[in-house]
Amino acid sequence: MTENEKKRIAKIQSSMYTQCKARGYATVVDVLMDMGYLTKANYENWRFGRVPYLEKVCTANLKKLSFVNKQIRNYAKEKGLKPSFTVYKKWGKGKSQQLRFSKSGDPGIEKNYATHFIDQKQIANLKKQKEEQIEKKIADLFEKKESVQQISELHHSEIGLLKDNPAKLRILYKFYESQLWKMHNANNNELYLLYKSLWEQTKEFAVNNYDFNEVSIFFNI
Repeated sequence: MTENEKKRIAKIQSSMYTQCKARGYATVVDVLMDMGYLTKANYENWRFGRVPYLEKVCTANLKKLSFVNKQIRNYAKEKGLKPSFTVYKKWGKGKSQQLRFSKSGDPGIEKNYATHFIDQKQIANLKKQKEEQIEKKIADLFEKKESVQQISELHHSEIGLLKDNPAKLRILYKFYESQLWKMHNANNNELYLLYKSLWEQTKEFAVNNYDFNEVSIFFNI
């Protein structure tokens, strides 16, 4: 293996690691952009269907592109990343069209380019971090409200904001559950009854407004 190949492998692995850490998965097209083989402008031209296939606007030759794909798969296997085939559709108006990656159009090569690699552990970590951020935001909002009326008004506001997102609304539901027990233990009967009522209202809202799958998400079934 040449020194240039070793350097390319290091760049590939760095790109894969950075992508997975930031969002929980890595893609071939983002590796190509990180390597300098594909500009953002040319990527967008391809996504909008202005070029016939992705390899046409890559600055690397087919041998180097094949090398990149192989090393991506090696890294993914070594790190236990889960391969997930993704259909790339043309952006913009008009008829939906599946995009082509390679000059040859070979199904195996197309699959290699279209496969994303999922770091399931990091996905779970990122989800947990996001939930914790939402929990903190909700707690901070309610901490500033002192009266029953203020808390009730905030409840109706938050229900409105989160009604289209069962997973986020579930965090509000869990917050009410924790608060009602907190107020119960503090012998604050007024706020205990309030949070108990809000908890029950949120539960009823989910049952009445979500389909079965969304309710399953809400109650973590």
